[in-house]
Amino acid sequence: MNEFYGVLSVSGVKLEIENELTQISFDEFGCTGVQNTSTDFGSVDSLDLPDSLKTMSGGIDESDGQIINEKVFSSNLISLEFYFEGSIEDIKSNTETFKDFLVNNELAKNIEVKIEKNGEWRDSYKQFFKSIVIDEDLEIVPSWEAESKNQDSSIIIEPGLGFGTGSHETTFLCLKFLKSFCESESSVLDLGCGSGILGIYTEKFKQSSCDYVDVDPDALENCKLNMNLNNVDYRENVFLRENFSQKKYDIVIANILLPVLIAEKELILDSRKDGGVIVFSGILSNQIDELKTGYFNSGLVSEVVHFEQKNDWCCLVLR
Repeated sequence: MNEFYGVLSVSGVKLEIENELTQISFDEFGCTGVQNTSTDFGSVDSLDLPDSLKTMSGGIDESDGQIINEKVFSSNLISLEFYFEGSIEDIKSNTETFKDFLVNNELAKNIEVKIEKNGEWRDSYKQFFKSIVIDEDLEIVPSWEAESKNQDSSIIIEPGLGFGTGSHETTFLCLKFLKSFCESESSVLDLGCGSGILGIYTEKFKQSSCDYVDVDPDALENCKLNMNLNNVDYRENVFLRENFSQKKYDIVIANILLPVLIAEKELILDSRKDGGVIVFSGILSNQIDELKTGYFNSGLVSEVVHFEQKNDWCCLVLR
């Protein structure tokens, strides 16, 4: 364990850039974990409201109500904590450069940095990470709650860098699709697998055979750990992207942000068997047309077989 850790806390981050900003913090600034610490509304003092409304005493007129709806109930701003480990020099350097990046690009407000002696800071995840219920028959359960849950209806994970942050709409949408439409004993590619949840589901509950691929070795180690927690056998089927030899699959899962989906279009299309499907997620509703155009123009897929949206995030399945 490193002797020190640092936490960079921010507020006022737009919800729609959470995943992208998280990935940038990992790739460019040495971040080792991110946590969404938003409460439902946060402090009223942080909102741009007239002083007369901050106490909420007495009645309000129609114009006051409109202000409240726009500023409070329609807010899409969140708070995040970015964790950094290493030597104190590395932590100072990484947090300062990341802070400058956020300030210069006006991506966050109220930025604070603290550096402390390292306890086991990952335990702080436990107060934020709760089970994610997909439906009455399936939920994602953190390892510290596993003993109290039904193992036959749970995917157990040790939340790590690969799992990301927030309300996990993309994981939720993908699992809903796989639960309803994935046939037993399918061949599956989980591209950009992260913590491996989607592939683990297909192996644990659908008796499928899955290959897991990611660009991040830390995410792959987390994936292997989660496979073990779910009694899913490791068969030399977890690959760094650079070491992956392409094959053909019944189902290609690509829960990745749009720029990577475009950059990896050839690999994704060529990995699909004839008659197979590609499950796209990690895409926002305003990116759907760009994704469909790019893939339909290839001539290799031509049909939308499933679409579902949760908040601004979408799951799109093509064949």
